[in-house]
Amino acid sequence: MGSISTALVLESRIGERIELPRCGTALELPWVYDGVAEDICAMAKSGKVEVIAREVQQVQGEPLITHLAFRRLL
Repeated sequence: MGSISTALVLESRIGERIELPRCGTALELPWVYDGVAEDICAMAKSGKVEVIAREVQQVQGEPLITHLAFRRLL
C-alpha cells in the first residue's frame, strides 16, 4: 500500500486538508483503505503528516480504519 499512500501525500499541498477517498477508487475495499490509512498514520508518527480525523469500525469482526483525514506537513 506504500505507493498509494506516498502518492496521495506527495500530490497534496502542504497544509491542505485531505479526506482519504473511498468510493470509486482503488481504496473501495475496506482492507485496502485500512492499509493505506495505516501507512499515512505511520507517516504522522515521523512528522510528515498530521492526522486530523480517524474513524475505526468493525468490519467482519476486524477493527479497520474506515475514515481518515490528514494534512501534509512537509
